Amino acid sequence: MLESVAVRPSFAALVCLASLSCAPVVFVDPDADLKAQLVIDQAERLLVDGDPRAYFFVRIRGRGGEDLIRLSALGADGSFALPLDEAVRQECGDGQACLAITLGPGIPSGLATLELDAPGIGHRHAAPIVERRLNSYGLAAEPLERNERVRVQVVDPIRIAFPTTELVDGRFERELFPRTFDTIWRPGACGDPFDAADEGWREAPGLPATITTTFSEGDDPAICVAVRPSRPAGGGAVRATTVNARAVITTFDHTYVPPTEVSPLVFLPIFNLELPSEARCTEAEALVTAAIREAAVDIASDVDEGSPILELAALDLADKDGEPCRQHDDPRFAPDVLFDRIRAEVETAYGAERRVRVVIVYVTNLRIEMPAALAGRFATLRNFFDFAPTLRDFVVAVAPEEAHDGLDTEETLPWLATEEPTFRASIRNLLASSWPFKTMIHSGNTIVPLVEEGDASRFQFYRVCQASTGAIFPLGEPLEGTSALVPPATGPAYQVDLPDQTLEPALEYTTPIVGLRWQGCEALCDRPPPLATPGFETAWLLLEGC
Repeated sequence: MLESVAVRPSFAALVCLASLSCAPVVFVDPDADLKAQLVIDQAERLLVDGDPRAYFFVRIRGRGGEDLIRLSALGADGSFALPLDEAVRQECGDGQACLAITLGPGIPSGLATLELDAPGIGHRHAAPIVERRLNSYGLAAEPLERNERVRVQVVDPIRIAFPTTELVDGRFERELFPRTFDTIWRPGACGDPFDAADEGWREAPGLPATITTTFSEGDDPAICVAVRPSRPAGGGAVRATTVNARAVITTFDHTYVPPTEVSPLVFLPIFNLELPSEARCTEAEALVTAAIREAAVDIASDVDEGSPILELAALDLADKDGEPCRQHDDPRFAPDVLFDRIRAEVETAYGAERRVRVVIVYVTNLRIEMPAALAGRFATLRNFFDFAPTLRDFVVAVAPEEAHDGLDTEETLPWLATEEPTFRASIRNLLASSWPFKTMIHSGNTIVPLVEEGDASRFQFYRVCQASTGAIFPLGEPLEGTSALVPPATGPAYQVDLPDQTLEPALEYTTPIVGLRWQGCEALCDRPPPLATPGFETAWLLLEGC
């Protein structure tokens, strides 16, 4: 190691020497501390296979005087100045300063010594240059969705040689050798190398970088992608690779929620009361009917876009010798006549195709068993509903328990005097668990399209990746030996088995949600998909899943 130190004697010292009458003189160098810091602790030249650029890394023992120095590399053919105007200067290590110097082609080989010169303070220091020969660059380029973009990743031998960061003063990390890369591409396979004069070089914002590309046309579309270090500006490519196009696929997440039809709120009161007077009878029946009507209006208001209400004319069974609300042993009604009246009123209001469940509210107040004949007539009436294509019934009893035995009710409410404060609320709560009745508009034959009409012919093949239910039946022609399907003329679609829900009570109805992930392939389906695992690049058509 070579080192020279210059000292500057003071004027007083020179006078003393001239007179030879002073005490012994001690010369003090005012720059001694700075010179002790301007010492080369590490000097390396990095040689990268296939890259004609010159890379030097210099570590200086201390900080503070880097602006005073000049660096020169010495070899058998003479001295070569290392320009520092483009050098990257950074704090590093424990109080050290680092310089990363990147130079273009033409720097001679065999440079053995690095010399640091600080002429302003009369200081010079030299250290041997250690050459480190590195591997060549690695380049991976992967087409992304629809081959419209390519993801580029560079294996940088300098970054491997110099870890990305180093702890500085034990407090924070600093990148020792900043690196960025330019990219360029052209359609077709790689041929002639890219040089500095080619148009299209662009600095990548980071790695991996994503670039927008256009592949060559024809049966074997490809592009050539190349990279070069961004510093120094210019220079040819250090690595290029041919990128073959991948299958043009799109992955979709599809959600199917079958439509729900809300039935009108239709009710029929049937009274069998025992009350002391005609006036009291009229009042009680009116109060019950009004309570049902108010509940219907309240519940309908909670339905999106409302729900129509139909109040059917009440039927009074307690009429003894023309006196209302006087029960007798054989209350009668004609089930067929009553059913025909109900059907006629419903069809007049909503048409013959509308699904309707009629709430029949049987109201009685005496604690006596229902006559067998009356129970039989109710059973006959209900049988008519069972065979009607669009009508169903729903029987509710507002009565003492023993008074509706044999009626086979869906809901019951113990009889309360109509004057009770809780009467109306009890009626409303009873009906709210059932109204409105809902129907799922779906069957096993329902075809669920996966694309809009305009995309019916977009995909050559498709496959279902996963589904929220196992009862999925994709439509199309299976491609032999694969899990892919040729879609029907109307485009990818499927059928699904769901439990039937027709005129279900509100609290029992469940809204099914069918989730489906699927992939459609538009072109090059015999190629691997984008981002296929290297070494496992199976054609999309031959994949088991997505």
